[in-house]
Amino acid sequence: MNDRTRLLHGIDIIEIERIKAAVERWGKRFLKRFFTPDELDYSFGYKNPYPRLAVRFAAKEAGSKALSIIMPCYISNFEVVGGNNNPPYIKLLKAPYCRGHLSICLLYTSPSPRDLSTSRMPSSA
Repeated sequence: MNDRTRLLHGIDIIEIERIKAAVERWGKRFLKRFFTPDELDYSFGYKNPYPRLAVRFAAKEAGSKALSIIMPCYISNFEVVGGNNNPPYIKLLKAPYCRGHLSICLLYTSPSPRDLSTSRMPSSA
């Protein structure tokens, strides 16, 4: 099996609050470094942009992890396309050896693992 037919996996988990904190701390510098103008337009088209920014950040991280096995790829090489009723995919940018699209599956969970670790479980009788 060559690199063109290999099934690659990348996984990433991000807490929405971490993205919100980064935006509040670093502002446009953070946003321009990690998101494309189209991703920002899409995310900030909603009252609360942070869930959409977080899922895009996690998808880019997962994509870079998957492709790093066969080539160097960074978050800035990816744009997450789709949303609303369209299935998401990762569009590869800025690298001649990184062309095409990656199919992705986005999983959401709430509360976050951190919330679960700090919450008290009811005692059994």
